[in-house]
Amino acid sequence: MDKSQTVLLPDEISEIAKKLYQEKFRKKFEKNFRGEFLAIDVINEKAYHGKYPEDAIREASNVKPDGTYFLYRIGEAATFNVGQINGCKKPLERFV
Repeated sequence: MDKSQTVLLPDEISEIAKKLYQEKFRKKFEKNFRGEFLAIDVINEKAYHGKYPEDAIREASNVKPDGTYFLYRIGEAATFNVGQINGCKKPLERFV
């Protein structure tokens, strides 16, 4: 099976992307693009930057429409925060 046929489980995609971010992309992007987004191609080990999530995914899809991507918010612990604020005492949950 070559790289283009690799099948990964969601947990594997997440782990590979986190490792790539820390080792390859963090220093390059955090200083100037904190809070923006990277679509990390976990098979080819490339990152596509965008100010918004849609921009990063579009950039990646233009290069490889059938790629395996993990969306990462630059400099943040989670890509999105979800939850209810009004009248809710429970803290927001964080999702990567």
